[in-house]
Amino acid sequence: MQLQTLETIKRLFMNKEFTPRILLIDDLRDNLLTLEMSLRTLAAEIVSVTSGREALIKVQQQDFSLIIIDVQMPEMDGFETAENIRRGRRNQHTPIIFLTAVYHDQHSISQGYRTGAIDYITKPFNREILLSKTRNFLEIDRIKYELGESKKLFHDIVQDQTDLICRTDENFKVLFANRALLITLTSTFEMLQGQDIMQWVDEHDLARWKTLVSSLSPTHDVTRLNHTLKISPLRHMPVTSVIRVLYNSNYELTGYQVVMRDITAEVKSSEDLQRLRRHADEQLAAKASFMAAIGKSAAENTNMLIREIDRLMPLQDEGIQRQAEHVAYLAEELQQMLEQLYLLNKLEASQEPPQLSWFDPQQLAEKVIARVHAARDWKYGVRAEMADAEPLTHGLKGNKSAIGDLLFHLLMTTCFFTQSGTIRVSLQPAKTEKNTLKLAFSIQSAQAQIPADVAHQILDGNKSRLKESIHLPARILLHIGFAKVLAEKLQTQIIFTEKMEGQALFGFRLSLERKIPEQEESRKDYKILVVEDNILNQKVVATTLKRSGYSFELADNGQMAVEMVKASHFDFVIMDIQMPLVDGYEATRKIRQWERGDKSRRPAIILALTANATREDQEKCHEVGMDGYMTKPFKMNELEDIIQNFEM
Repeated sequence: MQLQTLETIKRLFMNKEFTPRILLIDDLRDNLLTLEMSLRTLAAEIVSVTSGREALIKVQQQDFSLIIIDVQMPEMDGFETAENIRRGRRNQHTPIIFLTAVYHDQHSISQGYRTGAIDYITKPFNREILLSKTRNFLEIDRIKYELGESKKLFHDIVQDQTDLICRTDENFKVLFANRALLITLTSTFEMLQGQDIMQWVDEHDLARWKTLVSSLSPTHDVTRLNHTLKISPLRHMPVTSVIRVLYNSNYELTGYQVVMRDITAEVKSSEDLQRLRRHADEQLAAKASFMAAIGKSAAENTNMLIREIDRLMPLQDEGIQRQAEHVAYLAEELQQMLEQLYLLNKLEASQEPPQLSWFDPQQLAEKVIARVHAARDWKYGVRAEMADAEPLTHGLKGNKSAIGDLLFHLLMTTCFFTQSGTIRVSLQPAKTEKNTLKLAFSIQSAQAQIPADVAHQILDGNKSRLKESIHLPARILLHIGFAKVLAEKLQTQIIFTEKMEGQALFGFRLSLERKIPEQEESRKDYKILVVEDNILNQKVVATTLKRSGYSFELADNGQMAVEMVKASHFDFVIMDIQMPLVDGYEATRKIRQWERGDKSRRPAIILALTANATREDQEKCHEVGMDGYMTKPFKMNELEDIIQNFEM
């Protein structure tokens, strides 16, 4: 609706008829008539007057696109008339053409220009020349009019916005504020102009505001954040702010544009949702605590039953003894299941933060395998083992206990549906980033027969709840329940794959903090020289290297790069190819020539940075002594791969 309204306003402005006016000033009626006849083909309103005094009245009443003045007039000549027009508020910038037959010497021309003339036309004038010049001035005035109307349109649109909009200088001093912002702050523009807009940002949000603003650059010129606008000591407004950094043509910071949107309604809805969620969690916790209490009480009663059975066991009657042994076995089974039910409900109700620690995932998996082999309900004839894989070279940090338990319960579930054979546990790095590793845990079994409805119930979001139609032993239901609750606690999803040779039956992925190997950490000590003449490209490469923790220096051209390499050692040189004066090829030749004469230093690894990656370009790079090439735009992972290859 709002966009349609804006389009309607725009059409109204663009369709508004613009009729230019021309003011003709000459004391002779015949001359005025000749001018009017010559200009009649133009789509313009022509106003004619016979004296300078009459002309001064007209310029105070109407706006004109062009004024044509005869120089030689009685009482007030053309020069004096022009001077008086320029002194007025209206039409002081309107173009003036002098029409003269006698005042055409150098002194008269200079006097005319001093009084504000734009051009001279001599009498008798050439009609085509007069029309051509007049059309040009009318077209300029039409463009000026449309620019003015567009500016008014833009100003009206900005002023009518319900968003709070302001433009500031580089220090966040207000240069412009729309009506909505002034009303919200109960201020006038005169009061707000020059004020620091950040004084209305809540002090708890200032550090985040400054951090996000400091990260802006010509290639990343917009950021967004939610914060509180401190309108008064008693009134605070939650807003979403979009901050755009502004640069001039030389990429010099000139200011910021800030658009703030009131999100009071959204925040209230979110708070209501969170309140309902807390209420649901409390209800769930209460239910889980109630179930845990029941389980604990039942376990205590079962213990009493077992003690009674133990008391009957010494009796000599063989039949009673066998019955007592069978009842004791069943009672012990019931006791273990009740204990597990108690632990499951306790885990589900727990709100404690996870206990994170460093661990070796392979060692953890091997311990879990030993644990399942020792479990009471692990099937004879089924064996679990680690799948062949490259060992991980670094430790990981995560909830070790929960990860091990999840793996245990998935293995126990798989074992129940496997009659015989081998179940393999596999650990595979899925994605490595700077400080994290996404690790995929998978359980493979070629002999497992898991019904689809059971698998789908394991994967659904109802935690330990299963459909009544699925008949499974209570012990397996507990394993499934534990797996689902643990997966939720670890913020992962259990993955199930239909049985295929070599594919995983169950799996899950976790993003874990990793210890960076010493070799990888030492890369940050590398010194890099970036040779690039384009300021924008410099900023892109510099920002990326800085964020990745590398030490670097910049050179604006090839000759500067040669001098910097001679003065200081660089491990890597990222060389732009197309540069003025000394290009990347020539700079590399000079560096390699100098390095051959200085055996005390290890030669730098020079990498071409180019938008062209043809075979001919690659061959030329190697011919001049470059070690490799990178394509624009610059990518950090491409440099990381190159560094790793040279280390190997």
